[in-house]
Amino acid sequence: MALQNLWNDAEASKYKGYDELVYRANILGQDPSVTNWKGGNISGKYTEKDFDGADIQVLRVKGSGSDMKSCEGKDFTRLRLDDLLAALEREAMTDEEMVEYFESARLDNSCRRVRCSRLGLSMTRQSRGHATRRCWLIA
Repeated sequence: MALQNLWNDAEASKYKGYDELVYRANILGQDPSVTNWKGGNISGKYTEKDFDGADIQVLRVKGSGSDMKSCEGKDFTRLRLDDLLAALEREAMTDEEMVEYFESARLDNSCRRVRCSRLGLSMTRQSRGHATRRCWLIA
């Protein structure tokens, strides 16, 4: 079965920045062959303003518990990209340390939480019980 192209250039042109990401998520979420029911992962990198008005690099990630076909802007967690990239310098983290680390990168606590796996980080167990990470999305 071929994928149906649901993208509408006229509709998409109404959206800027991460609002376009929400539109894209809603379109992708309509096709169950490319998205899990009641889920799906999508993210985008943007330049946004911090609390002081300075430009910062932000990773917007659809948070856990929202469906792509009906998600809204409030369903995307806003994470400071520089903080996430700094995690690549660490040799190892426990699962708890990783969760805490990524929580500290959140810029807006009113948004949904994101799981580490949604950031493209996979944790594997070593004999010492520490988590190591591979990063395929952030870098």
